[in-house]
Amino acid sequence: MTPQQYDAKLRELPTDPRKLLAKVTGDRHWIEGAREEGVPKSVVPADVRAYNVIMLYLSRYGTMPPKLEAAMYRALALIPGVRIEQGVSDAAGRSGLGVWLERAGDARAYRKYEILDPATYRYLGSRMVWLRDDVPPGRSQPVARKGAVWSTALLSSMIVDRPGQRG
Repeated sequence: MTPQQYDAKLRELPTDPRKLLAKVTGDRHWIEGAREEGVPKSVVPADVRAYNVIMLYLSRYGTMPPKLEAAMYRALALIPGVRIEQGVSDAAGRSGLGVWLERAGDARAYRKYEILDPATYRYLGSRMVWLRDDVPPGRSQPVARKGAVWSTALLSSMIVDRPGQRG
């Protein structure tokens, strides 16, 4: 989304956590999404979609109204399977709260954390940890070994007056 589209989406969101959850779960933008022509649409369960959308908003906000930001965290707590681990580090080595979604029957070889500052709850980055060797169908060798880690860190962000401007 462009910054203007993103801002418009934010302005549409309610600050009541239950209404916010219903809005992001039923928003056609997130249900349909962009996809290539001829590629079958995959159906993402509503709770997974809600978790992903809220985390997208939290990781890419510029100026989110405080009441909306608080509603985002409260809505996360309403999603079944949301878990929090303390002491999860981002790529810069900062320790935070690792938020992840536990799904029944999840066959993924990894766990993906979205990391929040433990004092301010601001988004710090993400971390994926492989829980077992990840061998895709048709391959004999793993693409990632148990214990492998991939992480990111959001080190700075700012609002600027025009495209390309740096602080």
